[in-house]
Amino acid sequence: MGFRLRCAVARVDDDDLAARIIDRARSLPHVSARRLVEPWRGVVAGFDPDELEADIVETLLDPLFAAFPDQRFACIEADCFGGTCTYVGDTVGPGERVYANGSDAHQTLLAAIGVIDPPWYFAPFTRGFFETGREPDGPRRRPVVCYAAGRLTGMTIGAATISAMMMAVPWKVTIATERSAIIVYGDDLVVSLNAMDDDTIELKASSHVDADTTAGWIDALVDELCVAADLRLVDADSKPLRSWRIDG
Repeated sequence: MGFRLRCAVARVDDDDLAARIIDRARSLPHVSARRLVEPWRGVVAGFDPDELEADIVETLLDPLFAAFPDQRFACIEADCFGGTCTYVGDTVGPGERVYANGSDAHQTLLAAIGVIDPPWYFAPFTRGFFETGREPDGPRRRPVVCYAAGRLTGMTIGAATISAMMMAVPWKVTIATERSAIIVYGDDLVVSLNAMDDDTIELKASSHVDADTTAGWIDALVDELCVAADLRLVDADSKPLRSWRIDG
């Protein structure tokens, strides 16, 4: 399930100012707002852009910015799907405009409004935050560091799934169908295998660890399956890192 949010974030210590920003934001149609306390004090106001027409999306927060011309805001759009998130936005208000786009753009924009060393994880970019004001239970979402993709030849999807089931923990097959399989390595790597024809399989993977470690795990999986493979690895912003071939 996907998640999208367009929001304005401000670094605000003063409780009275924060309350006035929140009240003004909540007076706008479709907009929710919350006080931020940890790990830094601020305000966030946002809405789901998928629920609105494009022309409304672009201007909905403008009255908030106009009401507080001396306040610097980070205007950020978060787009998450399947555990992968991308961010785009800019700053509004006093000071030089900062624009950022990519898997860590929100960190750049939060730093631009005065947040010291903002972490990648930001609770408002999780489903349900505006309803509860709290981050959801369970493990925090982690940044995807790199992606792998390629083709495996010389084995059916059924045989590949059975071979993967025989691999030692922390390898695990979590989903298996006639045409596909999901294989994980602990909480760090998710591999999707999809049958293209009788002996060709498409591989896609997302990893939360560095490229060298990820490539090593992919090599181990391919070696266990005893297949030939043409593979490539890119970073979180699709910049090529490496490509390689394994002869089965």
